[in-house]
Amino acid sequence: MPARKPFGTVGREFLDAPETRRPTCPRIVVLIGSGAVALYVALMGMLHLASDLDWATHETSRYFHGPLGSVFVMAVLMKSVAAFAAAAALRWSTGTTAAPALLAVYGVCDILSAVFPIASEETAGSSGIVHAVAGNIAFLAFPAAALITCRAFLRTPLDSPHRRSLLTATGLSLLAVPLVLAFAALSTAGVGQRILMASTCLTLLVVFSATQALRFSGGRAVPAVPRGTGDR
Repeated sequence: MPARKPFGTVGREFLDAPETRRPTCPRIVVLIGSGAVALYVALMGMLHLASDLDWATHETSRYFHGPLGSVFVMAVLMKSVAAFAAAAALRWSTGTTAAPALLAVYGVCDILSAVFPIASEETAGSSGIVHAVAGNIAFLAFPAAALITCRAFLRTPLDSPHRRSLLTATGLSLLAVPLVLAFAALSTAGVGQRILMASTCLTLLVVFSATQALRFSGGRAVPAVPRGTGDR
């Protein structure tokens, strides 16, 4: 007969179980992603200041056909780099696969949007169709990725300030979807698209900040339950 455990020690194995550790995201990934977001914001700001387009009624893709079209292409490519970096950071930090996959799709759609310009009065055809399809996919992919990302981080021992930041950024990303549709119905699609741009950049930066917070905390996860003692 096995020896009876002293009173007060029953269940101690659950408390003393070793903590599992998540692989921490390399700092270089966060630096590349954050730098790409900053460069994207700077380039788009320059386009807004230098272009004569009415930002309230014209989509940002119209900058491609202006004198600073190459600057617009570079800006979009920077946003795709940030999306790929966020996907890698999420995969390392949370272990989730759905959100990184959606962010990768978003990044690919950004590249397609940069390579295939929006149709204009002078140019039309397959390029505009590819641009429109890629834009619509990205429009749906990023809010879904933001929602899944928020859920994944909430399952980690992330501190309260970063949790609130994630919830706020996710809410703004989801709110941007109906706002884009509403402003498009009012013939002011440019306003909605710029709200979408701002919420996207904010969400990406919050994701990078959260991955760094997990990195500094050691990436500690919930204590592992010994095999065979879980719920059946």
